[in-house]
Amino acid sequence: MKYALLMPMILSAVPLSGCVESVPAGDFCDVASPALFSSQDVISFLNDNDPEHLRADLALNEYGLRHCPRAWRRR
Repeated sequence: MKYALLMPMILSAVPLSGCVESVPAGDFCDVASPALFSSQDVISFLNDNDPEHLRADLALNEYGLRHCPRAWRRR
């Protein structure tokens, strides 16, 4: 009787075990890159329509410059 309850749990876990994605190895400086804008028009558009996105991109860039100065200045 115990096995009748355990078997469905075990069988459902096997297909799900292959769904895990791999994460790139390395620290932030190895895997992240700056958010670059193609023109001032893009910045103006984001500022008018999605200021939270613009703030997030700028925060990412500032963090990268503080923690990975050599790597981010080359890009």
